[in-house]
Amino acid sequence: MTRLTATTAHAFGNVATRDMKPSRLAAGVMVVLWLSLAAAGAWAQTTQPADQDAAASNQQDSEPIAHELLMFEEMPMMVLSASRRPIRANQVTVPVSVITAEDIHYGGLTSLPEILLQIPGMDVLLTDRNVASVGVRGLHHTISDRNLVLIDGRSNGGIASGGADLLGLPIFPEDIARIEVARGPGGAAWGANAFNTVVNIIMKRPEEVPGILASTTWNEYGDSFNQFRWGHKAGDWSWRISGGYEERETSEDAVAHDDFSSRDFARINRFDGEGLWNIGSDSTLRFGGSTAHIERGDFDLADYPAPGQLRSDERSDVARAFMQFDRNFNDRDHFSLQWYANYEDYNRPTLARWTAWENSVDTQWDLWPAKEHELSLGGSAKWIHIDADQARDSDLLGSDVCDEYWLSAFAIERWHVAPRWTLEGQMRADWYSATHADVSGRASVLYALDDEDNHILRWSVARAYHAPSYGIREAAGTRVPLGPPGMFASNYIKSVDIEHETVWSFESGYSGQFTGGWSTSINGYYQRYENLIGYETLPDPLSLGRFYTISRNINGATAMGVETEVAYRRDPWSVSAWYAYNGFEDDATNQSTRSFRPAPHKMGLTTRVKLPADATANMTYRWTDITRNDPMFGSDAPRFHRLDLTLTKSFAKGRCEVTLGVTDVLDTADINVNQSGSTTSHETPGRTFFGRMQLKF
Repeated sequence: MTRLTATTAHAFGNVATRDMKPSRLAAGVMVVLWLSLAAAGAWAQTTQPADQDAAASNQQDSEPIAHELLMFEEMPMMVLSASRRPIRANQVTVPVSVITAEDIHYGGLTSLPEILLQIPGMDVLLTDRNVASVGVRGLHHTISDRNLVLIDGRSNGGIASGGADLLGLPIFPEDIARIEVARGPGGAAWGANAFNTVVNIIMKRPEEVPGILASTTWNEYGDSFNQFRWGHKAGDWSWRISGGYEERETSEDAVAHDDFSSRDFARINRFDGEGLWNIGSDSTLRFGGSTAHIERGDFDLADYPAPGQLRSDERSDVARAFMQFDRNFNDRDHFSLQWYANYEDYNRPTLARWTAWENSVDTQWDLWPAKEHELSLGGSAKWIHIDADQARDSDLLGSDVCDEYWLSAFAIERWHVAPRWTLEGQMRADWYSATHADVSGRASVLYALDDEDNHILRWSVARAYHAPSYGIREAAGTRVPLGPPGMFASNYIKSVDIEHETVWSFESGYSGQFTGGWSTSINGYYQRYENLIGYETLPDPLSLGRFYTISRNINGATAMGVETEVAYRRDPWSVSAWYAYNGFEDDATNQSTRSFRPAPHKMGLTTRVKLPADATANMTYRWTDITRNDPMFGSDAPRFHRLDLTLTKSFAKGRCEVTLGVTDVLDTADINVNQSGSTTSHETPGRTFFGRMQLKF
């Protein structure tokens, strides 16, 4: 849970005083225990005789079940999300940060927004237990539609809203191989809406997780997250099947003496499966599907429901399916063809209800046309169908059925001009039937300071755009009826001739990998936004005090900043520390952008140490400065800090594992923050003790 503290003036300032079930003494004991074990682990590793090291190694080799996590491996040397093909992490043309499977596993978290708190420059605010505002360099709110969320390179944003529901995706954290976050405009590689960042969730392949995993996580409030997974390989076939159930209690039941009738509970059933068929030695066919059924409490939105009015629960069903064929023609040339489909059925009483589905066909050729040239060519075609049924007077989407179409083509060329110089150009053209055609691009220069390409300087210029989704373009309705028939206090007008938002980015950076397990990066940027979409209030033509609101292109903004990261990874330690400055200035005073601005200062620290007797201790700390809210939506989010501690112990040669942890150690409750269009807010739980047990066969 994201920590939002009004009383915190500094990173280790005063904490909120609201009473919670766990005591400060218990939290202090947990801190002392973690530090003691970490120190003992470091001492034991430095004093352990060589023959004991060998014995321990032999014992691990004799275990019948291999642990699916390789402790403290180096950061993945190859990443996909910058240029759509594997490239060494320090040679990419856009800053990419990676959260590994080990970071996820030993952190003990089951919430994607909380996991993303580890990313440099990432802004994460939890406005209630079901709604998270997530973004990079700002422009994030309830519907973070300016960030593109991918699962294995396939779009998983909301079909009608444009923004992904990170708390409701049909995936399981234990099935994630890594999360790559490419900061900055990524439209040239991934298309529209990769406006400020690309979050690519890479799932574990079926052959990587053989056997059975049963995992259950419980916390002191009764929240639970449960998963059962079966992985198997038989000849040329392998598969991974996961199912599970998540339950989150409402803040009202978790925060002691809370006087707000919160309704942010959730009940989620998930299923995810993937199969792989090796067709000969050079071709594979991947296929899979996933579903999630979500029931959760509603929240007030745009003056509805009125105080005292009956409330209704939200219900949503989402489904994903895909099939991908890959062919390697030689050591370099590669062809990929995939189809994927997304489906969503939403009933949100405070917003609208709709069903929607999309079908997409993508293809990509990775070629080496010459010795020093790498070329990727591809394109996609997408068909979107949206059915918004306005059976209720309060719905903010018109009663409409529409079909939308996308056609896209891209080219990415990487040219090794000289032994130390590399040029990369990315260009993409998209045609969208609901708006118009547009282009994205990125041009980069890389210079290696050494012959081994371990130290790289980078300069880039990029352009991307955001196409307004159906939910932005078609939002319209009336709420809060007045005395005279047909008159309402709140009136939402459908937008007219709304244009794409655009961003130009100028970037420079350095990435270095040193001997001894050290690596570092520093990245600076200047971004210019145009045609940002916000909400504007129009005057009442009859001067009766009514509100008329319309979404339209209001103005631009300028952003600049720097993001730095230092990491050390060598057994038994894994340590990373980062700091980010993200400045943001609107062109107009009190300008609405449908979003929070970025917190100007952010920093984080993650430490993990392997202890004796198959134990691992993990610590994650995050501090975030004041976050300015959209002037249409209320108060700013105050400074907050968050400290998470976990201790994991394996038994029975890795067949059983127990994790004990506490999140948000220093604070007792999260302060309230208004979400987009909401007039109320309430506290969410802060410090939380939890336990997890896993069995593997």
